[in-house]
Amino acid sequence: MPRTYDPEFRRRVLELVRAGRPVWVVAAQLGLAEATIYRWKAQDLIDRGVKAGTSTSERGELAAARRRIQELETELALVKRAAALFEEGVRPKPSTRSSLSWPARASRPSSAVASSTRPPPGSSCGGAVPPRHASSASHG
Repeated sequence: MPRTYDPEFRRRVLELVRAGRPVWVVAAQLGLAEATIYRWKAQDLIDRGVKAGTSTSERGELAAARRRIQELETELALVKRAAALFEEGVRPKPSTRSSLSWPARASRPSSAVASSTRPPPGSSCGGAVPPRHASSASHG
């Protein structure tokens, strides 16, 4: 992956070159590759409008647009796949459907609230289940 340099550092390097210092001297003093400085110099000419080409800000916009296009293409592929499954009549798995249930879980009371409103076990409000008798189990 290419190494990135601070824009202020690039600006200072280009000022040295514009002031008349040879590229090879600046590169040797700062530990940079000469090709890097030549690339910065060419891009600076484009950014200042001296030379035709894609400016730094346009490059950033293009990169952002390409990322967004990739996201949208991925999303579209998922929608197309879902539409194809829908046309085939394939139903989602039960575990998937439960996550899509409505209303949302957030509307249910939390366990702390629910536990404080529950009747105590064994109360007449149905808190406890009476034991099953052997005779009633054989009739069911």
